[in-house]
Amino acid sequence: MSKEKKSYDEEFKKTIVNLYESEKKMADLSREYDILDLYLHL
Repeated sequence: MSKEKKSYDEEFKKTIVNLYESEKKMADLSREYDILDLYLHL
């Protein structure tokens, strides 16, 4: 079983950054957008 690497476009990345900067918690972003929280720290 192989896992596909997800790629995110610039618009999506900007959205996540804006949400984070507006005090959204990383755990919530991770859960809502199906992103490993490890990637949110990069």
